[in-house]
Amino acid sequence: MAVSNANRGPILQLLGAPLRRAILRHYNPDSCVASTAIGKLVLDALEIPSVPVSVKLMLANQAWVARANRDEHVPRDRAETERWFIESGAHAIGLGVPDKNPDSHPLVNGLHLALLVDGNYLWDLSIDQASRPQHNIVIKEPFLGDFSKSPIRAKFLKGQAQIVWQAPGQGIAVYSIKPRDHRYLEHINWRADGHDVLKRQAIAQEALLALRGLYRLSAGASQ
Repeated sequence: MAVSNANRGPILQLLGAPLRRAILRHYNPDSCVASTAIGKLVLDALEIPSVPVSVKLMLANQAWVARANRDEHVPRDRAETERWFIESGAHAIGLGVPDKNPDSHPLVNGLHLALLVDGNYLWDLSIDQASRPQHNIVIKEPFLGDFSKSPIRAKFLKGQAQIVWQAPGQGIAVYSIKPRDHRYLEHINWRADGHDVLKRQAIAQEALLALRGLYRLSAGASQ
């Protein structure tokens, strides 16, 4: 079931939410490696090229964006971060940022995985783990960012620049790539000998069957 270039963006948008729901029936929200592995299985079956990539993400709510624009800088230290929050509810959260806790396992400490799709999209299937409704950061679907026309596309892919996307419901999403971080290859939820490999395959097949069903319904409605 090959997907044409023009349909790849819409397919990713259509597929993201139901695929994520299927994943969350079997994995915790912070299972970025398993989610990315399953997403890649689906895209491979659709003949859509994709590669896993370690990323760093900052999500900031609208109050944080407003405060940064007003003060013309981001918080300089923890004290200023806390003051912004107390004064205006400004809040930001990071994924893929190393935890200073010495008990954190080095294989996953600071690891957040997503997919680069077709060289034009960033597909983060597990971004919802950063949802913080109490801070007006509400995430219900995977993130799909189109950077095909970005003037800094080449630098972004090399990890030399970050891209800021407007993120409805939470202000902004700021992504950068860590091209030399390949720790996911050793992760049990990625490896071909992982205990959950059959589960990953089953979830991917479930998603593909659902997608084919949607296509049949769409074709019937257009007749």
